[in-house]
Parts: sequence; C-alpha cells; structure tokens
Amino acid sequence: MGYNTSSLKLVTNMPLNNLKIINFRNILSTELALNNEINIILGSNGQGKTSLLESIYFLINGKSDKTNDWNEIKNINQSNLYVEGTFNGSNEINKCSIFLENGKKKVQINSKKIKKAEELKKLGNVVLFNKNFIDSIEGANKPRRESFDKIISNYNQKFKEQLRELKECLSRKSHILRTSKDDKLIKFIDEKIIQLSLLISKKRANWLKNHIKVINKLSATSSGEYKYSLKYETNCNSKDVMINKLNLAKNKEKLLCKPLIGAHKDTFTFVNNGKDLLKLGSEGEKKTLGVLIKIAEIVISSKILNKDTIFLIDEIMSYLDKKRLKFFLQLLKRSKVQSIVTSNDKSIVQNFTNCSIFGIKNGVCKKIS
Repeated sequence: MGYNTSSLKLVTNMPLNNLKIINFRNILSTELALNNEINIILGSNGQGKTSLLESIYFLINGKSDKTNDWNEIKNINQSNLYVEGTFNGSNEINKCSIFLENGKKKVQINSKKIKKAEELKKLGNVVLFNKNFIDSIEGANKPRRESFDKIISNYNQKFKEQLRELKECLSRKSHILRTSKDDKLIKFIDEKIIQLSLLISKKRANWLKNHIKVINKLSATSSGEYKYSLKYETNCNSKDVMINKLNLAKNKEKLLCKPLIGAHKDTFTFVNNGKDLLKLGSEGEKKTLGVLIKIAEIVISSKILNKDTIFLIDEIMSYLDKKRLKFFLQLLKRSKVQSIVTSNDKSIVQNFTNCSIFGIKNGVCKKIS
C-alpha cells in the first residue's frame, strides 16, 4: 500500500551539528557530527544508544527525561560530567555546554554562563519517543494524563505553573483531610482547586482539539487505514458543577483522606474507528497512535514555539510491524526535522537513501557511513 504524504507540511529546523559527551552514564567519551535530517545509531542492547538520546534531551532541557538529579546521570565511577552541542542556524552558530564538576553545576551558551538551565530551550525543542512514553499511554490513566500534561507544558509555561499550583493545593488539602478536617480550611482550598482545575481543563481541551486536527491529517496519509482520535473527559465543566460535586464528595474525601474532585482526576482515552483502543485495540494500533501523537507534537510545538525541533526515537523497530514502520518512516522523511533514531536491527538503514549511520559499542559512537 502506498501512502500520500505530500499534503503534510511540517516545520524545517536548525540542526544540532556536533555533539560531545563525557561521563554520561555508560558513555565515557564520544563525539559525533550529525546529519541535518536522519541519523541512525546502531548497536546492541546496553551499548549506550538510549544514553546518547538522553544526553541530547539533557543538553536542550537542562535535565534528563528520567531524573532532575545530575548525579544520577553521570558515570558512577566519575566525579565530572560534560555535554556539549553546536547548533548551526542560517544566521548564527550557538555552542552550549553543561558541566558537573565536583558537585557544582555550570551551564554555558557561547562561553557565557547562564543562571537557569531552562534558558537552553531557547536553542530549540526536543521531542522524545521511547519505551517510557509508550508504557505511559498504554497503562493507567494517571501516567497517561501526566504524559500529555508534559507535552502541553513544553510550549505553555502558564499551564505548567497552574499544574504546579494545583499539585500544591491538593497536597495541602490532603494534609487537612488527614489531620484537622476543618471545613473552613477545606472550603478555602477548594475555591483555589476549582479555579485552577477550570483553567487546566480548558487548556487540555484546546490542546486536544488542535492535536486531533493534526492526527487526522497524519492519519489521512494512510488512505484512511489509521483513523485514530483522543477522548478527554473532565469533571471540571463549570464552577457550579464542581461545587456540587465537591459537596457530594465531602464525606467520602474525609473518609479516604484525599481529594476526589479536580483536574487531577480527568481522563484521556484513545479511539480507533469508534473502538476503545486501550480495551480492544491491538498492540500495533496503540503504538501507531503513540507515533502519531509524537509527530503531531512536533508540528504543533514547532509552530507555537517558533523553534526548531529535534526528534529522538529510541528502538522504533521494537514497536511497529513492517507496514506501520513504513508509514512512520515516510512521515519521518517528509517531516524534514532532524531525527536521531536508535536501533539494534541493521535492516532499518534499508528504509533510507540519505542518512548518517553510526555504530555504538561500549559507549563509543563512530560514524559508519
């Protein structure tokens, strides 16, 4: 089956041209020059493929996708950590570097020290597709909701702050429910929970609306074979509705000592041709939707942030059958974003005519072709 990807227009990017890594997990020292589009990292399990992708995520975000503690990502036998990247734009070259030297953190852009690692995001955007994401969207509702909140937070700082405030309010309410159970204090906290939950649910709904539009366009390129959608259910429809639900849940919350009403209880489900994908979908269908969600994230975040995107894809051949892999790779090539793809299957290179191929062994990455 052929796929028409000509109608899909994505944003081109400013690439990461050079990457230098020292003492990052099992990568003691390696340096590589990257292609502007497709880069394939080949290697057996445990050789450093995932660590290499994690280092790029770390370089742009100032933190790992797995932990905020820099000591956890440095090599366990070393005291220092260093990651450096050179970004080559049409009008400028930016070099950024992150150090951990004897427990002290240092972040630089063009040799100038910056106070907050978040400033690294000015250089670009990174989208990560890996096993952790697949597990989160296929599992329980909470990690799935948190994954989508993370996507929205990537380009909506206000949403990120509101989530943080809501988390603090829920924590305070839980403490009150466990201790004094004071109705006046609970009512005071509930007013803030209502306010934040309504704002958060509205932003989630708007994100979902835009995401579905892009997913529909992406699905259309498969001649209608992959017709996926997302469904969002919230208990935060209006202030009056929330007040009523909180009153009804009042005694139960005191009994269980935890908040039961708010945006922290909203749910996301997946639908394929009217079918609940989480309950009735195949593994291939779920993982294909995961791919579409991530490519849609690239489209939306690139436009909103007006930043270039690097797409990090870990072991894609472990998730998709040949037909779905072909669909994904055609979308990937059409996207024109810089992509770094890892695999332990050398046959993946047969799907590309213009790419850089690297081999990684014992944490050392070298160009093959």
